[in-house]
Amino acid sequence: MKPTSTPCMPWDGPVRDGLPILRGGRSARRAAYAAVHGDPGPHPIVTVCGTSDCVEPDHLATTLDARTHCGNRHPWRPETTRWRRRRGHVERDCLLCRAEQKARARDRRRYM
Repeated sequence: MKPTSTPCMPWDGPVRDGLPILRGGRSARRAAYAAVHGDPGPHPIVTVCGTSDCVEPDHLATTLDARTHCGNRHPWRPETTRWRRRRGHVERDCLLCRAEQKARARDRRRYM
């Protein structure tokens, strides 16, 4: 994380999945970033201060891929990630989630 000279500007509006949103579901971070720095394009907006509800434009930055964990909060690491082409694009699968899913299926079959 980069040190910042300006204080955080916490969002006191609506929140979805822990992230600040505007009416209509638009990202408050994206709007704040675009107002000062211009359109970020398709790149995700992240905070460099580490505060999830911060919308201070100086604390916002674009990144190529902001996701560091899968939907079940397993970290994306080379040893736990499988890349594959699906439906015309490349996506990644969490091998830990896949192992848990297989174990649940095995348990269901065992107790049938």
